[in-house]
Amino acid sequence: MFNSSVDALQYVIRNRSVSQVRARIGYNSNGIRHCSVQLLCEDSTGYGIEAYGKEAEDLFREASKHSKEAQDCMTVA
Repeated sequence: MFNSSVDALQYVIRNRSVSQVRARIGYNSNGIRHCSVQLLCEDSTGYGIEAYGKEAEDLFREASKHSKEAQDCMTVA
């Protein structure tokens, strides 16, 4: 349905009343960059979007534009 995780994020932000965006980026134990984004809508619906590698950096950058809670971590559990 979406070409990338960034497209999915933009779709939710455009089409839902998003009240909170949390983004976290770091490295998995195998050294691959990983980003996890959680979105909470005003109707209490939640969405989770994940990406790896270069796409993780793109997703984190886009989510950070909409988030007060973006965190760049050295490792992700």
